[in-house]
Amino acid sequence: MLIVELNNIEVLNSNADAYLIGVKDFSSECYHHYSIEEVKEIVLKVKENHKLAFIDLTNIFHDQDLPKVKAFIDSLELVDGFFYNDLGVMNLIEKDKRVYFSSTYLTNQYDIQIVCDDNKYVLVSPELSLKELENIKYNDQMFLLAFGPWEIFHSRRPLISNYFKYRCKEYDSNNQYHVIEEFRNDLYPIIENNGTKIYLNGYYYLGKELENKTSNLLIKSFNLDSELVIKITNLYQTYLKCNEFNIEDELNKLGLDLNKGLLYEKSILTKGGNNE
Repeated sequence: MLIVELNNIEVLNSNADAYLIGVKDFSSECYHHYSIEEVKEIVLKVKENHKLAFIDLTNIFHDQDLPKVKAFIDSLELVDGFFYNDLGVMNLIEKDKRVYFSSTYLTNQYDIQIVCDDNKYVLVSPELSLKELENIKYNDQMFLLAFGPWEIFHSRRPLISNYFKYRCKEYDSNNQYHVIEEFRNDLYPIIENNGTKIYLNGYYYLGKELENKTSNLLIKSFNLDSELVIKITNLYQTYLKCNEFNIEDELNKLGLDLNKGLLYEKSILTKGGNNE
């Protein structure tokens, strides 16, 4: 199954099997947020096309938020699943609709298996080396991030707004801002989206590394126009249907800044040995 983050209605024209939909006040992973009424209309369109609809429910919620979250979940009977990472909302979601989404937690076979027991799907951490990915025994419940921005920092605080307020300047949320470190020349995209996130410049992707692993893939679409999202989605769908398709060459033709993240580095996240 190929799931694509829906950053524009036009992306519904892609060859994706399913769509991940961001919702205002409920989502932190998806960059684009729709209103609840818009979400209900989108879900109907997705179902009319005989595809699957998933909701981004990855905000961190307080106790007083939970009744609102439950009412929201109950209002979306046609939805196929909810991406979440706040364990406080887990029991609000039916087990066969839970998708546990955490970018750093699930780094080894044992943790993954435990979480699989309580969820329909889980996302394996993208912050692993290729060797560590190959040590995992894949099943139909597991997802991999196939393409998307590499998140390197997340805070619930509105850091950009606070920065401009401190500098007595106006903050324009429509502008794209970057962070630059004192001793590095690289620019790191920073956004304020139910908190603040900083990304590595460029896009993380899996190509030949997908061989003999799960066919459940996620494409995230931050900072990509709908035409590029559709092209990338169609390339991965072609690859899933024909493993001999050279997806690496085709992705490189798109002219994007691509990287392999930690695939060919030693991870510090895996439990065991000196990493305890």
